[in-house]
Amino acid sequence: MTTRKNQSIDKRMFDAQLMINNSLSEPNILTALSQFGYDHNKLQEGKQLFEEVQALGDTQLVEYGSQRAATDDLKQTWTTARKAYIRTLKVARIAFDGNKEAETALLMRGRRKQTLGGWMEQATTFYTNLLNSANLTQQMRRYGYNTDKLAAEADLIWAVVKAHAAQQQSKGIARQATNRRNAKMTELEAWLSDFRAIVRIALEDCPTRLKQLGL
Repeated sequence: MTTRKNQSIDKRMFDAQLMINNSLSEPNILTALSQFGYDHNKLQEGKQLFEEVQALGDTQLVEYGSQRAATDDLKQTWTTARKAYIRTLKVARIAFDGNKEAETALLMRGRRKQTLGGWMEQATTFYTNLLNSANLTQQMRRYGYNTDKLAAEADLIWAVVKAHAAQQQSKGIARQATNRRNAKMTELEAWLSDFRAIVRIALEDCPTRLKQLGL
């Protein structure tokens, strides 16, 4: 049996809207509920909570849309930078073959890390140390890599770092939006729990009206 807690947010919101709006719009139902403290003003409290949850839900959708856009941007940026880095790394391994100092400084040994964090560490170290060494950049010139070309590729790497930071920020904002929506939904559910109990008491002799409220 499906409990309210296990129902989707959309289903719970639909049920809440039906119950609150029909209670407010149907005079006979409102009169019956008013005898138990749920008059127009009390029902407006529930409607206000509902609208707040709805607004927070809309905000959540926007923030998750921003997160997805940031993730797509990161993937595209990383793909472009990775292609340039791997190509230049292959050339550097030829240029500095046997140069242990360069191999260590540029982190050229071994496989490239598969995680984004590990990859960024290897790539940023490679370009930073390469560009900071006049001797190393001079040797790369022999293979068609001047300082401007290396700097342009380094910018691609830093674009990945920036895109990753933006994605993480978007992810955090989206998570906060979800938490705020969920907290307000919990508040609404608490209000609805008491309201449903009163509705069943106030309308226990009127099954048709209970059905109007989705009960």
